[in-house]
Amino acid sequence: MDQMSSVAQAEEEDQDKGPAYNITLSGPGTEITRKVSEAVALAVINVLMDGGGLIPFAGQATLHAGSSSSGTPTRPPAGPTRRSLREYMDETQPKRYPEKIVTIAQWLLEESGRDTFTRDELKSHFRLAGEAVPANYSRDFNLAVSSGWIAEDRGTGAYYVTQRGRDAIAQQFSAEARKAPSVRRPRRRTRKVDGENHGGES
Repeated sequence: MDQMSSVAQAEEEDQDKGPAYNITLSGPGTEITRKVSEAVALAVINVLMDGGGLIPFAGQATLHAGSSSSGTPTRPPAGPTRRSLREYMDETQPKRYPEKIVTIAQWLLEESGRDTFTRDELKSHFRLAGEAVPANYSRDFNLAVSSGWIAEDRGTGAYYVTQRGRDAIAQQFSAEARKAPSVRRPRRRTRKVDGENHGGES
């Protein structure tokens, strides 16, 4: 006798008993809920279990027991894990305020799903991470800009995190990432006057 036949037989034998279990079978375009007796529920469990492991199948089956004597109810799957700003900063390890500014900015954009942020919006997130607001916030913000980590969106006046800023975060602000873009200045040319006679004619 195969496994599915045992389920049918158990249902016939216990049809006079009051239903004690709800069985729900759900899958793409299908969802069936049915009340069955304990014997049928146990038979279904035997079909699904194969040496202690679940048999792979399309869709999803869930057994809801009002009073269970054969096992422990399965917990629902956990939702997506959220990462706090404090956790994000502990992972990226910014030390100086400009580093903290670009780190907070990147977290803010990832959490909100937006591309830009404002100065005031970012400033308010320091306390969210348990960080003190910089005493000279404007100066440190401008240092993050001059480091090439964040830049102004000329169209809106808001700011965004540059690729250089994302790379610095990914590298946990290594010595190489901390180097600001070098600006080459033109060298001053000096005039040399040859043959000058400071002593007059001899």
